[in-house]
Amino acid sequence: QQPKSTYLLLGNVSLADTIVGFSLIFGVTVDNSVSSNPLCIFQIGMLVCPAMVSIFSVGLIAVDRYIYILHGLYYQRWFNTTRVRIGILCIWMIGIFISTLPAMGWTGRTFTDYRCWYIAVFPSALLLVLSIVVLSVIIMVCILYILILRSAVRAVDKIREFKESSYANKGYVDDLSNSNAAISISDSFETHVEMQKIESETQTQKSDSSKGRRMGCCRIRPATHPSKLKAVKTVLIVTLCFLGTWAPYYVAVIMYVKCDIMKNGYECIPLEILTLGPLYLLGVCNSLCDPLIYAWRHSGFKRTLKRIYWKCVAKHKI
Repeated sequence: QQPKSTYLLLGNVSLADTIVGFSLIFGVTVDNSVSSNPLCIFQIGMLVCPAMVSIFSVGLIAVDRYIYILHGLYYQRWFNTTRVRIGILCIWMIGIFISTLPAMGWTGRTFTDYRCWYIAVFPSALLLVLSIVVLSVIIMVCILYILILRSAVRAVDKIREFKESSYANKGYVDDLSNSNAAISISDSFETHVEMQKIESETQTQKSDSSKGRRMGCCRIRPATHPSKLKAVKTVLIVTLCFLGTWAPYYVAVIMYVKCDIMKNGYECIPLEILTLGPLYLLGVCNSLCDPLIYAWRHSGFKRTLKRIYWKCVAKHKI
């Protein structure tokens, strides 16, 4: 069972991603094509705040998993529910503060009479700082999950070695118990005959056990040993999703800021199109992917879905 602090962080990610979805719907339905429009500032703030909260929450989940798996003895001391609640509150306060900076008057140079875009509303210095912070969080998440994966693979190898050694020694334990039992229940006349039979059986069993030891890795591994594939799959999905959605967008934002559209003009238009089109949609897709990944890998959620399916859908089919 997962600790309560983990569920708090997962719930916070779900809340932030839900707000991102509502913000996108709001932006599509409301006409605010000019960036100097107050409604545009409100819409961009509604997107930036939950997006920052979602990214920072994923970073906290990575720290939570790292401490829980690799430093479990100190988990309750370092990552209790009180500290997690304080961390979540601080994340939301930071997100709200960042998203309200344009409303306080700190805007970009292309703010007036420009399209309602993130790179137009926010000033270049703030865009650069936010991009560096987000990329640092992404790198931290990748490093922590790689360390967790390495620890999990080592644990699987140790379990495999232990089970193989236990299987190899099992034949000798059975031989010893069988020979003792046969001698203890035999009469004085029959002991010699029984021992000859047991010796022949023992040689047969030892030869079988030696064959089993030679073939043990092939016979046992598919059925009883935990697979590395599950650990690799979980870590790769979470890391690649987070890395592949937000990292390209913020790298493009940094390149756009360095290009300086007021100075170079048309040279920055390809970067502008990338940050406003495909890369922006790719980053927003993270808000859809996060709940799906965490729910899919959560056994309790899958059990609940199966129970609801058999309770509601299967009954109607019957």
